[in-house]
Amino acid sequence: MGQFRVDLKCRFVHPPRMNVKEPPVAHRAEDVETQAAGLFPRRPGHFAQGLLHCIFFPLARMQPHKDVLLHGFLHLPTSLRDASHATLAAHFGGESKRGQELSCPYGAEEPKNRAPDWVPDMVLDMVGTGGAGGMNSARPLHLENRMPTREDAWKLLCEYTASESLRKHMLAVEACVRAYARKSGADEETWSLAALLHDFDYERWPNHEHSPEQGHPSEGAKILREQDYSEEVVRAVLSHADYCNVPRQSALEHTLFACDEIAGFLTACAYVRPSKSILDLEVDSVKRRMKDKLFAKGVSREDLRKGAEELGVPLEEHIAFCIAALREHADALGLRGTL
Repeated sequence: MGQFRVDLKCRFVHPPRMNVKEPPVAHRAEDVETQAAGLFPRRPGHFAQGLLHCIFFPLARMQPHKDVLLHGFLHLPTSLRDASHATLAAHFGGESKRGQELSCPYGAEEPKNRAPDWVPDMVLDMVGTGGAGGMNSARPLHLENRMPTREDAWKLLCEYTASESLRKHMLAVEACVRAYARKSGADEETWSLAALLHDFDYERWPNHEHSPEQGHPSEGAKILREQDYSEEVVRAVLSHADYCNVPRQSALEHTLFACDEIAGFLTACAYVRPSKSILDLEVDSVKRRMKDKLFAKGVSREDLRKGAEELGVPLEEHIAFCIAALREHADALGLRGTL
């Protein structure tokens, strides 16, 4: 079966000229046909017209109109456009190209969610999603929905967190988690989002009572779901608090838990040094501080050890790795000190 390609183009077309032969002009012989006279016959357009009505209209959330005619070019009447008249050209032939995007027609507002609940595999292939399953497989096609970016996450964090120290804590945890993602070949962006947002709701809902369903981080998880963050990110945020009763299962969840406490403890260790810097902080100094129960007593020593165990690495190795990760971002974290 031959491959085909569908290209969509928009042009301005004056309504009265739609599907109308051009009148003869003085400088052209009578037996010479003009471009408009060379429209394809109606029959070859039946397949394309069916494709358009069954596929592209649902994708674009446009309703077919009785006046739509498909020949060599498809001329859309005003009822199909929010602004201006246009010509939708459907060219068949040549090799198919994957990964091409479908965009909103010129002059029309981009709908927030115009994709149907499912589309045939042929169309999935045309827009570059691919995959098997056949015409009857119902799969979501998220052409418009996108995963929030790190910039989106930072804006959300700043919206709910005014404390500079708490913001820097989340940045420090992000630095450690991202470094582990890079080491293991995991998705750095996804891991970064979970780490950056793990405490974004703490200032507003501190949850000193450790309620599993109210306050931090449950309130934050609700917001993340509302803003289309992946369940992988939401679950990691919930699982870093043991009282939420969400068992840690994925590598991201174990890593976030392990980096949360150690990042805060290393920051405290750096601040009490004469240089107030992470750059000259060593593992032995950190371990000595761990033995001092009055130092940073809000940090659970048991969680520090448990985090390393969940990662399957010695505590000393975990400490050294996180120190190195924080050193890379010492300026942004305010940990350069006087060095």
